[in-house]
Amino acid sequence: MLLETERNFPLSFYSAPFVRRVIATLLILILATLPLWNSPIIAAAPGDFDTTFDTDGKTTTDFSGIDDIAYALAIQTNGKIILAGKTLNSTDDFGVVRYNTNGSLDTSFDTDGKATTAVGTGFDLANSIVIQTDGKIVVGGFMSTLNGDNFALVRYNTDGSLDTSFDGDGKAITDFSNGDDAILSLALQTDGKIVAAGFASTGLKANVGLARYNTDGSLDTSFDTDGKATLSISSGNDVAGDIVLQTNGQIVVAGVTGNNPVDTDVFIARFNSTGLLDTGYGAGGRTVTDFSSSTDGANALVIQLDGKALVAGYTGSTLNQDFALARYDINGNPDTTFNGTGKLTTVLGGGLDVAEDVFVFGNGVIVTVGRTDNGSHTDFAIVEYLQSGALNTSFGMGGIVKSQIGSFDDRANALAVQSDNLLVVAGGSFNGSAFDFAVARYIQFAPTAAVGKISGHISDQFGNAVVGIKVTISNLNTGDSFETQTNMKGYYVFENLPLGNDYVVQPLSKKYNFSPSSGLLSLSDEKTEFNFVGTPADMIQKIR
Repeated sequence: MLLETERNFPLSFYSAPFVRRVIATLLILILATLPLWNSPIIAAAPGDFDTTFDTDGKTTTDFSGIDDIAYALAIQTNGKIILAGKTLNSTDDFGVVRYNTNGSLDTSFDTDGKATTAVGTGFDLANSIVIQTDGKIVVGGFMSTLNGDNFALVRYNTDGSLDTSFDGDGKAITDFSNGDDAILSLALQTDGKIVAAGFASTGLKANVGLARYNTDGSLDTSFDTDGKATLSISSGNDVAGDIVLQTNGQIVVAGVTGNNPVDTDVFIARFNSTGLLDTGYGAGGRTVTDFSSSTDGANALVIQLDGKALVAGYTGSTLNQDFALARYDINGNPDTTFNGTGKLTTVLGGGLDVAEDVFVFGNGVIVTVGRTDNGSHTDFAIVEYLQSGALNTSFGMGGIVKSQIGSFDDRANALAVQSDNLLVVAGGSFNGSAFDFAVARYIQFAPTAAVGKISGHISDQFGNAVVGIKVTISNLNTGDSFETQTNMKGYYVFENLPLGNDYVVQPLSKKYNFSPSSGLLSLSDEKTEFNFVGTPADMIQKIR
């Protein structure tokens, strides 16, 4: 801060020594009082609430005075934030809220910022939301009937009204059987078709359930012949908690599988774009991961830029659970460059700590959100990891943020990242008598890229440096290639390489044959060295 007394006045301004002494005395008195009124401004740090959002970084919204909870979150291209979940009147209905970028309700959405939709006459609940390229909003969940729950899709216009061009009334209902069926996640194809994932029950057993819809809300019968596909993994319940579409159109889902409710595992599976299981992925199209001898499951899934799949969820007993993450390579096998085993757990408290959503920045930094139990109530929880699986200690307190939205139980269910890297987290907050929609925004500076370098030395058979040799490097994950030359001492170096990727390094020369001819490296540390020895080609020819 530049004080008035610190401005640079010309010395001639002070026409007498007396005046200068008076000014000096005043300066001393003013500077002596600075700590009392000029407290330093503490800059916001990664993990802090963004106080430009509703003045304190968080806000809640009540629909009915009874329980309202958000389970899904999306951000429009203009920055407005949309939440979807349930609102309870006499029965549960779909509830959708839209906020302006400053956290205030957007009253251009259904006149008050809130839209309530009774999909059927029973209990309805929204679990997922996607925004089409035309701005229309698709919300998925389930609706109840006397014969069980069904897949339910609702499409809204940008103003919050029902889009009646979607299946005639804005709602599309799909029944797999007479059991319970529910959408837990949605994805949009590039052609506008909607893919839904969750579970479809037959009798008392739930199977993974998928359905694909045309843009008008009708089932796409080119998907597994009737628009619906199921997968049974175990003799118990199999549920897809999340879905992601790969750029080639293949469909990846992750969730929970188990023979009984107290012994469940994480699974990941891949389907072809036709709805058939991709049997070349994992073991026969799926991979099952066991964290513990008790309850494990995945709630969220993301595909990294390098094609690896990362899932987030929980592990532990029915009364004590921890955050759980697992990463898989492009073929569905555990990625052992992640924490050494392909999986990790994070203990936040002594109760039920569950990761509900996950996001991965382009540099590999991982953000998970969920809830943590401190023994008296639950709070929003955010945990950040580096690409290797180590906690990102520059975020929050050692990589962890625990936030109270209200004075009672708070539960984070969904995460989205704005274009400016701010984290938006949504869920529910108990106000003492009922839950309300809750959303908070957090500071997240653009993460420092997790990069490293590969270097090495090229010598001849006598150990002498070989100068000016062309060396190429290829990133097997991204397809990028670069080249350099050895310097006057025979060294080469490639810097700013993304960690966690696989590389091929190869020296090229017509004058030398090299041993080895190339090097295959997995860059997991900040610095990796690989050396080559060159033998003159004409010497090899003479020997032959």
